[in-house]
Amino acid sequence: MTRVFISSIQLEKRPEIEKRLRTAGLDVNGMEIFGARSQESIEVCLSEVRKADVVVLIVGPRYGSLLPVGISYTHAEFREARDAGIPVLAFMLPNAPDLSDIEINQLSAFWDEVGTSFTYEKVSDASQLTGAILSSLRNAEMKGALGNRYSPFKTYDRFFSSELGDKAGRFNHNGALIGRSTELEEIVSFLKRDSGVIMLKAPGGTGKSRLLLEAARLASDRSGMPHVRFLGPGDQWSGDDVNSLPTEPLVLVVDDAHRRWDLAAVIRACLQHNPTTRFIVSCRPSAIDVVKPHISNLPAAGDVTELELARLSEEESVQLAEHHLSSAFDSHAT
Repeated sequence: MTRVFISSIQLEKRPEIEKRLRTAGLDVNGMEIFGARSQESIEVCLSEVRKADVVVLIVGPRYGSLLPVGISYTHAEFREARDAGIPVLAFMLPNAPDLSDIEINQLSAFWDEVGTSFTYEKVSDASQLTGAILSSLRNAEMKGALGNRYSPFKTYDRFFSSELGDKAGRFNHNGALIGRSTELEEIVSFLKRDSGVIMLKAPGGTGKSRLLLEAARLASDRSGMPHVRFLGPGDQWSGDDVNSLPTEPLVLVVDDAHRRWDLAAVIRACLQHNPTTRFIVSCRPSAIDVVKPHISNLPAAGDVTELELARLSEEESVQLAEHHLSSAFDSHAT
């Protein structure tokens, strides 16, 4: 179900809009107290924004109450959505007739900022909002534009999407994990702990990615396990990306960590956002001395476990070959 966050000042039409969206089968997720809000509530708002598949932004007829940083609550919610890569459907209402010059300028600057990031629609009257929002949401859904936000910190199913499912190539990550039960047990045990770092070292092509996928899949299926996110060697990240990570217990897997010059920086940023974050860094054995300095002086490095993958046995190698080559290629598998 599509999660919609409605960002606006207090509007008379707001309850009607929320009701119609829910009737249309949408999960409307917004703060119900708009207008006079405590400072603490903005953090709640921004947290809810980050969970949304799409933000419906209503600009006007007033700019709204200011936060200490000098922008309104609605403006802050818009920036949070934009920086998190969440689609925004923006609607502009005519200015209230009694606005001061200051508020007119604030609304104008806000709308200019929205227009540089997203398409928008001007609505001549608040009574037209509900229909306009429903129509815009339907069009966006038909185009596949909802929920397609980008994040360098991916869940296992997104990180390994090209190796999973019916469209994966012959050498994929479908099927059972072969020959890594001991290592899998060790990583799952690490996931249950509340501190430490694992340095997973293995030559390319020996199955460390498949092992990490299986551990993350098990974590997602069991209660009481941490969130697991993957960062690939070519993924660029920002502070906003880090701030969109879960604040609950988290394990970040840095794949091919020896290829990240900013390894220490990303670890520090994640720890600042969420001090409970733990790390699994994978690398090739020849690069272990490149990776170690990045984590040796970090708070998370108090308990570093080095885990090296041994080569599969001959029997396990045959099983793996049979799985990928299928029965039509039995002679190659043996």
